[in-house]
Amino acid sequence: MKKNILFSLFILYGCGLAAQQYPLFTNYVLNDFGFNPAIAGSADYFEARMTYRTQWVGIDQAPETQIFSFQGPLKKIPLGVGGYLYNDVAGQIKRTGFSGALCYAFDPSDKIHIGIGASGGMYNIRLNENYIAKDMDDPTLFGAAEKNWTPDLAIGAYMRMSNGLFAGISAPQLLRKKFDFKDDQNAETTDYVPHFYGMFGYTLPINEAITLEPSALLKYVSDAPIQVDFSARAIFNQRFWAGVSYRSEDALSLMLGADVTRSINVAYAYDATLSNLREGSKGSHEISVGFRFGGKKDSDGDGIPDKEDECPDKPGTEENKGCPDETDEEPLADADKDGVLNKDDKCPKVPGLKTNAGCPLGDRDNDGIRDDLDQCPDIAGLAEHHGCPLSDADGDGIVDSKDKCPNEPGPLSKEGCPLLDSDGDGIADENDKCPETPGKDGEGCPLVTPEERAILDLAIRNLYFDTDSDVIKPDSYIYLDRLADLLVSKPSWKIRMTGHTDSRGDEAYNLDLSKRRVESAMFYLMNRGVRRDQMITEYYGERLPVASNASERTRKYNRRVEMKFVWD
Repeated sequence: MKKNILFSLFILYGCGLAAQQYPLFTNYVLNDFGFNPAIAGSADYFEARMTYRTQWVGIDQAPETQIFSFQGPLKKIPLGVGGYLYNDVAGQIKRTGFSGALCYAFDPSDKIHIGIGASGGMYNIRLNENYIAKDMDDPTLFGAAEKNWTPDLAIGAYMRMSNGLFAGISAPQLLRKKFDFKDDQNAETTDYVPHFYGMFGYTLPINEAITLEPSALLKYVSDAPIQVDFSARAIFNQRFWAGVSYRSEDALSLMLGADVTRSINVAYAYDATLSNLREGSKGSHEISVGFRFGGKKDSDGDGIPDKEDECPDKPGTEENKGCPDETDEEPLADADKDGVLNKDDKCPKVPGLKTNAGCPLGDRDNDGIRDDLDQCPDIAGLAEHHGCPLSDADGDGIVDSKDKCPNEPGPLSKEGCPLLDSDGDGIADENDKCPETPGKDGEGCPLVTPEERAILDLAIRNLYFDTDSDVIKPDSYIYLDRLADLLVSKPSWKIRMTGHTDSRGDEAYNLDLSKRRVESAMFYLMNRGVRRDQMITEYYGERLPVASNASERTRKYNRRVEMKFVWD
């Protein structure tokens, strides 16, 4: 008895009870929610689907599977929901279960949809209630007759792109479970292990009437060979389809389907067995019926919702706003509905006038003059010049009659004349702080590096004179020498030198002292090779203090020679 039961199961499903866990449907593209919870909410409508599959017809006690599923989006929040009920019979063993699914669905862009989902439920495995054994005391039956419910869990991810590519991965039956049929002398154990699926495909429009959809499904279970399904179906007028499928070392299949209405579709698949069971089998049959609810109404099935479709009862293209292409071979066709038949219409897709051969009276250059009256239809002009522009020889946008420099481009602010750039540094004189000296610091002046500025600052801070004298102290020489070397290397650079004193002594004397000190510094630099015209000297005596003269502590800041780079 025990051997008969187990032998039947092994023969019928190829690898024991474990293979019974997740039957693989030939129309897996339609039943993808059954093994991947991330499918929930991937379309803009709810779908309920019933599928019946009978396998290896002609073999006694061959497997039969029924599944009912429903899934769809919650449009106000980015979630998809669904669930399914299933019943699977193989020999005298039944498996019944249910699951509910939740999917987080989102669109990172208008070109891609992504779903991440999980499902959970319960199932039990038991003997067929109608089974009567010859020996009801067979200890094998004790474990098989139990109806304990077992938890189930699945996870998955799904992606669909606007270019037609779709792909998914999933792992149903993650909670591993062992079922025992045994007594003290005999033991048989069936291990329910996780399954791993990978699915990918591509929707490829060939023309307005035909779309191809190749796809593949990979299934991996531990200690079993990888199973691969290759399928391809052709969809005609977005309503009927036919296809073929090959399951590795198992079956070659024919698939047919149709949308009976916008809300109802049916599908059928026949598997010709290729395995060792082909001698006793007449093949496998699978039928599926789907019901759609909600979503945008699309009466002609052209993918354009009726609200946006100017021909809701005729399938068409987006370019024609949902209307079909009307060709010149149709003698009474008028694609743009302007009253001019296509055969006489020079602009068959743009409404126009009969007097203009079906074309609109356009104004391509938007100058307010119709193209049929415009002698320069692609260049904006004036009516008094028959639509042509006034002459602008230098192309600066100012017509020659208003341009003071008609052969040299210039801005309107200069009445068409170019801006002056005396030093040729690319910065107009009116914006150039150094119009006679080329520079690149953004304001037209030479760029002074931090090292060069430090040379000048050190020369200022370390310029010392003997008391009440214009004699420079030797400690200052090294700093003045560095400044001289810099000015010799930059012949276009200049410095402004200004002398100052504190308020002690006579004002006239202080003015003369500040003059002598400035000239003393100037002559020192000249002796080191600096040209006289590179130095501008000024002296102010006690008139421009930078600190109070009330105490010696602050008076010392007023006894100074200031130096600054200048260029013009």
